[in-house]
Amino acid sequence: VSIYLLMRYLYSVYDFSFEIFVPSITVLILILSVFAIFVGSFSAIFEENIKRLLAFSSVAQIGYITLGVSIANASGLTGSIVHIFNHAIMKASLFMLVGSIAYQMSKPQIYISDLAGAGRKMPITMFAMTIAGMSLLGVPGTVGFVTKWYLVRGALENGWWWLVGLILISSLMVLVYIGRIIEVAYFKQSPDSDKTMTEPPLSMTIMSVFAVIAAIYFGIDTSFTLEVAKDAVFALVTVRQ
Repeated sequence: VSIYLLMRYLYSVYDFSFEIFVPSITVLILILSVFAIFVGSFSAIFEENIKRLLAFSSVAQIGYITLGVSIANASGLTGSIVHIFNHAIMKASLFMLVGSIAYQMSKPQIYISDLAGAGRKMPITMFAMTIAGMSLLGVPGTVGFVTKWYLVRGALENGWWWLVGLILISSLMVLVYIGRIIEVAYFKQSPDSDKTMTEPPLSMTIMSVFAVIAAIYFGIDTSFTLEVAKDAVFALVTVRQ
């Protein structure tokens, strides 16, 4: 909601436009966005508590949304608006999956080391988490790719090759902290005495998997999400009567 209000204030209240804008405003938003992306991602890399890791990741993802605002063209703003929806799908699925694991293990906090061997004992849950993580990374065929594609397009339209490089570097940082989870889950042995590491109840798993499927579906069929985002961009930048 706060990001939506930022867009409305810039474009509706202050009549911000692509043709006439205050460079200092976009530069400030750009700096803060890049700062959020890299600080959030860097913090996630060294975090062991998975819920805190995802929280730091969310800081970075909000940075991507505001980054599109600072790019200040149709492609960048489209990327921002569509990522509000995309990030909701990705992060909701990840938090639900972690919550399911915490419920099953009867632990309020889940650490990366707790997932040792989970890939074999909780195959559905961990496969869903892997797909959601790949979407966060921006793998083609997922909603995360759609967002980064439009942000890169917007940066290239402005001639900001350096920003494209920063987006790619930040994606590699996502690979690092998601890769840590996948590595432990699939390549570490779990204690044989751990009887709690089984699939969560079906009622919990269904909702998590549904969100992951949505992350794939809307990454392939973008007709709905992109059309809504483009309509929103058109409404924002249309000169007030």
